[in-house]
Amino acid sequence: MGIRQFSIGLMITILVFSNQLKALGLVMLVRALDPITDFFVFSSSIGWVSALLHAASVL
Repeated sequence: MGIRQFSIGLMITILVFSNQLKALGLVMLVRALDPITDFFVFSSSIGWVSALLHAASVL
């Protein structure tokens, strides 16, 4: 989990400093899908309510 957060933070930082705004928007849009995929993957193990609270962070 920590490596995923570190890599996305590094990617966003690099895109901001290189002024790649379209790429930054695309990366942030795609990365917003992570909580939704986590919902489908982990809902059977942690329960639907907990997984739904995790997926609600997209909004």
